[in-house]
Amino acid sequence: MPPTETNLRELLARMLDEKALAAANHDEVVGTYLYLLLELAGRSYARLQTPQAPSHGLQQVRAFSQLLDAHFRAEKSVRYYADRLVLTANHLNVLCRRVVNQTASDLIHERVITEAQRLLAHSSQSVSQIANQLGFEDAPYFTRYFKKYVGQTPEAFRHHQSSLSRVRIYSEVAY
Repeated sequence: MPPTETNLRELLARMLDEKALAAANHDEVVGTYLYLLLELAGRSYARLQTPQAPSHGLQQVRAFSQLLDAHFRAEKSVRYYADRLVLTANHLNVLCRRVVNQTASDLIHERVITEAQRLLAHSSQSVSQIANQLGFEDAPYFTRYFKKYVGQTPEAFRHHQSSLSRVRIYSEVAY
């Protein structure tokens, strides 16, 4: 049974009375009353809260994320995704910024780069093949794109990843 306002008020009054006493352990008793008061109030508050459905904006950002996962290899423009969601590109950007604190174009770039990094680290495909698989018309553009967002070329990234793998393997064997 949730505490009533009267119950909480009585508990608060007892806590204040205890504070007024000059007993040796009154700080501990007051702290205990305070803890009890906050615990009961918190439980009461939690019961009053009704579970809320995800906001419309959150639902739209989730729909964007699903579309992005399905089409990022071929489509890299915010307008493409906004059109599919029946939104303007600007509104999609506003929603993304509000929900995940990134623009839609940032999320597109992040998804493309994440996949590029995965392919570079875990496949033996050439940079040209990976560029083609990710929808880039030529490897030099893909290399510039990758370097802009990662800070190193795809070849350097792959070399660094293989070096890390060798270090991990060596350390696992050594111990």
